[in-house]
Amino acid sequence: MLDFNALNWSGPGGLRERLTRLTDPRHRRGIRHAVDQVLVLALAAVLAGQRNYIAISDWIHDLSPDQRAAFGCPRWGTTYKVPSEPTIRRVLQQVDADEVDSIFNGWLDDESRRLGDAIAVDGKSLRGSEHGARPRAGHLLSGFVHRTGQVIRQVDVERKTNEIPKIRDLLDPLEITGQIVTVDALHTQRHTASYVVDEKQAHYVMEVKGKSGDHGRGHRSRQPRGFFPLRPRRSIGVTGAWKGGSCGPRRC
Repeated sequence: MLDFNALNWSGPGGLRERLTRLTDPRHRRGIRHAVDQVLVLALAAVLAGQRNYIAISDWIHDLSPDQRAAFGCPRWGTTYKVPSEPTIRRVLQQVDADEVDSIFNGWLDDESRRLGDAIAVDGKSLRGSEHGARPRAGHLLSGFVHRTGQVIRQVDVERKTNEIPKIRDLLDPLEITGQIVTVDALHTQRHTASYVVDEKQAHYVMEVKGKSGDHGRGHRSRQPRGFFPLRPRRSIGVTGAWKGGSCGPRRC
């Protein structure tokens, strides 16, 4: 569940302030709602699960006066003005999508760190992306926030490579010092663990399957003294600490 009250929408360094960097694609004449005002409301509606222009507009117009004030809407008599559906549609269709995506994902990343959440890394093939011009389905490696499920960054996994080396491209631009990064068994690699701990100064949780061979034995050999492992199952999780800590197996 996403706690809207905990997110910084319109305060200093919040989403609306960051959106002011965008260029308004509309003609100046007749503008009643700033582009950052329209976008902060629309993006909040999308986070709330709205998936089309009508639903986004209905969600915005159903906001209470206190909620509209929290998003920085201008006061109008006894309430606060919000943009109409045509205005929302025009802004979303004309604005630079890549620029909005960069600002939005950067804000989500900062909010996840501020709220102390963990980041999950996972790869998925895009349904319907395989066709005649592209014999292999598109594949993305994404980083998303555990608590909210919101994607904060994603990279394309090209045809001639795989997810393992791409985790660096995914995490390099992110400031994740002190955060936890979780990965599946595919990314349970010594160099990946070293990268997360030594270069990103973060923690990790990795899954080690029963057939991982040297990986499993290497991690089990680092158990802290006095640790009594539970009966082994199909997989175990491994945690790492970046300040001189040790790591031991835990059941998933």
